[in-house]
Amino acid sequence: MTERASPHEADATEAMPSPAESLVAEFLRRQEEGKAPSIESFLAGKSTELASEVGGRLESILSLQGLFREMRPAGAPATAEPPRIPGFRIESRLGEGALGTVYLAWDIALERKVALKVLLRGTGAAQLESILSEARRIASLGDPGIVTVHSVVREAESPAIVMEFVEGFPIDRMAEGLGYRDRARLVQRVARALATAHAKELIHRDLKPANILVTPRMEPKILDFGLAVQKSNQPDTAGYFAGTPLYASPEQVAGEPLTPASDIFSLGSILYLLLTGRSPFDAPTTGEVLLRVAAAQPAFPRSLIADVPEELQAISIACLASNPADRPSALDVVADLGRFLSGEPIRSRPRLYADRLRNRIAAHE
Repeated sequence: MTERASPHEADATEAMPSPAESLVAEFLRRQEEGKAPSIESFLAGKSTELASEVGGRLESILSLQGLFREMRPAGAPATAEPPRIPGFRIESRLGEGALGTVYLAWDIALERKVALKVLLRGTGAAQLESILSEARRIASLGDPGIVTVHSVVREAESPAIVMEFVEGFPIDRMAEGLGYRDRARLVQRVARALATAHAKELIHRDLKPANILVTPRMEPKILDFGLAVQKSNQPDTAGYFAGTPLYASPEQVAGEPLTPASDIFSLGSILYLLLTGRSPFDAPTTGEVLLRVAAAQPAFPRSLIADVPEELQAISIACLASNPADRPSALDVVADLGRFLSGEPIRSRPRLYADRLRNRIAAHE
């Protein structure tokens, strides 16, 4: 079970950055201005403890920035006849999804790179209006952790959604080499963005590492709300399923109506992956994955990696509760990760802990 955090309490976990966070932000600001000193000179005069924490974080960030420069994906060349979207010059294809193709494009009027989600030709009028309505709702969120929707273009060969272009890598790849505290910070920011969406009754439905890009400044951005729906506007077809099995929730696999708690289950799977390097429900076949998700009985992270902090294990397992009502809210996750980062006791008390303890006791009676 989890004690619920109030919005004020959750806000407090991020409202006052720690001295270390302030120094990291200052170093990155100077770096952007082309005035970044060496780490040693920047930390001169700071306490040993503070210099050690900040130095370690900056070294990780600089290392990842170097990797980013070396391995930046170029994107596939645009097809011989890319779609014609008035006001935009298409440069490359970034990927494809169920709703259409995403391109890197140049906004001619505003002189900036954008991502264009060009919808499939033949998209029905009702589905088109639903997609565009979703785009408008996302645009209204205004959260820095969610990819910005700039506008929609309807007067083209195929309608398109104009979005912020994010240069980054999936969260699991960018988290490699980071310490547990920095991984916790990334997940806290994702949870913060989810809280914003959930407050507007938007559910992502396909939260997974590939849909969370981390920039060179270590800022995660949630993208591809292509499956996002409002709680009041869900398909009611029995057995309806959309999403990615490894990161889906039990109720999603069962085709049941979803609540924000489904996204929390997915977030718990992502945190588990960042802690252990593996998905909590990994299996050789999709069928076995779905069975494991439905059972929601993952191994504890510390049974796989002994030095995983107990607090982060508890938060992950709490998010992976089988019953949606037993999962924390996004604000609860923000607050508990803030407590972990501040060295305070967390409030997550996963039901799975108690269930397994009872099973062990029963087995020995």
